[in-house]
Amino acid sequence: MILVTSASGHVGTAVVSALLKAKRSVRAFVHSEKDRGKLETLGAADIVVGDLLNPDQLGAAFEGVTQVFHIGPPEHPRELAIGQAMIDLASEHQVGQFVFFSVLQPYLSSLRHHWNKLLVQEYLVDSGVPYTVLNPTMFMSPPQQAVQSGKMALPWSPDQPMSVVDLQDVAEVAVKVLGEDTHLRAAYDLVGDQPLSQREMAGIIGKVAGKTIEVQQLPFASVTARMPRSTPLEAYGSDSLERMFLYYSRHGLTGSPNVLGWVLGRPPTSYEAFVRRSLGR
Repeated sequence: MILVTSASGHVGTAVVSALLKAKRSVRAFVHSEKDRGKLETLGAADIVVGDLLNPDQLGAAFEGVTQVFHIGPPEHPRELAIGQAMIDLASEHQVGQFVFFSVLQPYLSSLRHHWNKLLVQEYLVDSGVPYTVLNPTMFMSPPQQAVQSGKMALPWSPDQPMSVVDLQDVAEVAVKVLGEDTHLRAAYDLVGDQPLSQREMAGIIGKVAGKTIEVQQLPFASVTARMPRSTPLEAYGSDSLERMFLYYSRHGLTGSPNVLGWVLGRPPTSYEAFVRRSLGR
């Protein structure tokens, strides 16, 4: 039995769907009854509704579990505590493999959500629990909105290089590392293409769609002014995103596709191939 946390999110639904297609037994941990319905439409039958900060609910979800695929809540101030609790339970239940879904270059201390994942990874390695770590870069975004509006707008520099990855490739990796016994004690960077700036991505979308895509950098102040801050959780998340936008504007985020190609046993999906698939071209 594989326990998948944050199973109703963007990554979680892709991973659960891929595991179910591979005929693996999955227990999906979700936050609400609404999330339960979303997973049921994928064909998931074993669904636990609970809070990652509730030790009793979390502990009950580990019954009969042999592997874990842990996706921490994004930009959460207690991500480290949640990760540590998950690892402690994995140790207590003698889980055979703990797959931690981290991020490309988690050692970037100026990005809090990266650094928190590094601390979780350190705790995992020190725990003695058999582990695999996945470090994905930014996911490729569907191009339909850009094609419809003729614009790509973003709150960081459109000229900085960014590495992106196809979420379907990442889900395929999840199935592989959970289904093969050769991935323990490994940490894999998941990068799907050579670095591209947003301007270059817009050019690729335009070439495939047969129309010009205008690139706009949104004013930083206007973006951050609209970010929610009414609760401490919202404020923490908004502050983390601000830091991310500034970092991307100054440095971008890049990595190599070599590791992903090796794990998949084929070239990773290129950005142009993703755009063509998304637009049915």
